[in-house]
Parts: sequence; structure tokens; C-alpha cells
Amino acid sequence: MTASTERGPFVSLSDDLGALVTGLGPRVVSVFARGGRPSNGFVFDDGLVLTPAHAVHRDHDLTIRTAQGTRDAATLAGSDDATNVAVLKAASLAGQGPVEAADDPRPGHLLVALARHPDGTPLAALTMVQRASGRLRAWRGQAHDRVLQLDRGLPPTFAGAPLLDPRGRLAGMVLAGELRAAGLAAGGIGVLGVARTVARDGGVARGFLGVVCQGVRLTGASGPGGRHPRRGAVIARRG
Repeated sequence: MTASTERGPFVSLSDDLGALVTGLGPRVVSVFARGGRPSNGFVFDDGLVLTPAHAVHRDHDLTIRTAQGTRDAATLAGSDDATNVAVLKAASLAGQGPVEAADDPRPGHLLVALARHPDGTPLAALTMVQRASGRLRAWRGQAHDRVLQLDRGLPPTFAGAPLLDPRGRLAGMVLAGELRAAGLAAGGIGVLGVARTVARDGGVARGFLGVVCQGVRLTGASGPGGRHPRRGAVIARRG
């Protein structure tokens, strides 16, 4: 049996995916913001890096390692724990244009996860969208408006990695821990929207409505026989 020299659909797919990884791989950096191994970061705009908030344990002495292997300083622009999104600024990454968010991927769509090994070498994984669902409340209070169920879980080195569609648009961000192992990712439209808000405002302002209760002692009032002071509560609305 001889190998065909014709350019079939699988050859074209392979070449296109290789070109995607080559073209966008330099946007994936290693982020050093905690002890132990680095986390993944993705340059989504001029000098701005998207990375998981849970992987940023400090707001000083932050560095990134670029695709060229250089170790450069970075600063924390802000974070949002509710969506597990943090944004770093790195002057050495200036000059890269903004990425677009993918339209909501549907079951059957192919996506590429890009990451970096702790030693700095690039990593890529091909996955398919198995299911696209609505809002998910996850560990540590995280809440995502759009969640992608992938056809498989990804290794720990892909935690926080960007998911890109064949056009190079951001389709999602791989979640961490058990969610990553279960093949779950946050949708790209929501993640990118939060990242841009955090970069501009340092965080995300959210409305809150609730009540605050405070115990009080009633002056001049007492219980039967005057032996026990009466107590009450002040209830105030917060919003």
C-alpha cells in the first residue's frame, strides 16, 4: 500500500490546525504569580494577559515567560473571583492586536486548547464541543453564564488555557480542578467581556440586595419585675 500524494481533507485539516497553533501559540505565556508551577496566560489585547484568578496568589513580583523564553515583569490590572478571571499587564507584550470572541460554539464544533508546559514548551490539544449549556455555579462561588462541555477532560497543564476556534477566535477558557477533568470550559464571549471590564476598571461591579441585622438594648425598658432588660433588633436594607 502506497501513501497518497493527494491533498485530502485530513491533510488540509492537519495543516490548518498546525498553522493555527503556529500563528497564535506566541500569545500563550507562562504566568508566575504563585508558588510551584506557572499557570497559563493568553494575550487577548495590547499588553494584556488573561489568566485564571485562582492562580494569582500575590499582587507583586509577577512575571511572565514569553514564547521566546524571556522572563519579563508584569503587574496585576485586576481580577474577578466570581468568573475566575484575572488580567495582567506586561509592557513587553505590547503591539499585539485584540482577539475576537467566537460565536457560541455548538456541539460538533472543533476547538484547539493552547497551553505551555512548565518547562516553557508549547502544548496543543484538539477537542470537540459535546454540549453547550447555560449558567453554572461552581466551586468557590464561581458562576459562568455559558459553559462548554468538551468531549474529554484535559491534563492539569491545560488549566486556564484558551480554547480557540478554527478562525482563531477565543471560544472559551479551560476551567480548573475537577471541572477541567470533567471537560468543562467557560464560554469565550463571557470570559473576554469580563477580561476587558477588569482591564478597564480593575474589577467587575455587581449589584447586591440584602438585609443587615443588629441586636440592640432598649434603654429604659425591662422585663417582668424589672429584672431583665429588653432587647430588640434593627433591620436595615442594603442594596
